[in-house]
Amino acid sequence: SEPFDLALESGQELLGARLAYETWGELNADKSNAILVLHALTGDSHLIGDAGNGHATAGWWNGLVGEGKPLDTGDYFVITPNVLGGCQGSTGPSSLDRNGREYGPSFPQITIRDQAEAFLRLADQLGIKTFFAIIGGSMAGMHALEIAIEHPERLDRLAILAAPPYSTADQIALNTVQLEAIRSDSNFEAGWYYDAKPGFGPHKGLAL
Repeated sequence: SEPFDLALESGQELLGARLAYETWGELNADKSNAILVLHALTGDSHLIGDAGNGHATAGWWNGLVGEGKPLDTGDYFVITPNVLGGCQGSTGPSSLDRNGREYGPSFPQITIRDQAEAFLRLADQLGIKTFFAIIGGSMAGMHALEIAIEHPERLDRLAILAAPPYSTADQIALNTVQLEAIRSDSNFEAGWYYDAKPGFGPHKGLAL
């Protein structure tokens, strides 16, 4: 995307943010055939296609998107952005700040609402006022629900798969365990592992 500034729910401001995204199909003249497909926590913008440069794995919805498939790219313009704060091209902790250093742990706290707002900034840049549909599962379902609640005029249809309206106490506790597995890796370096040699990082914690 083109860079944009975003006022975050925390009160901070993220300057010059960008979203990586991929598209399939053609946007029609009145831009009414766009479907926004959002990805879950471990996904990215590579919705369909083979593995390749920048994408170590094949698309995660190859069976559902394409000519003659449920999300028919002969009829619809399908777009999948990588979330704000993601590590697959969108602005996140591995991006360079205005001092030319990776944000690392200084990257501002962002929320589901912030990420949903970033998706709409991308839509604005593409001239899409209203999506034919927004689809999301798991974390992406929370994004889709957030857009539907806060900006119902931006979509005609909503599909949510396996997603809650909020995180419960047990879900937060489990996420905390996952975070601590990464933080406890001796190579985590309080989040400043970008300063170390290439390939260095909390890989054991991530694997765990």
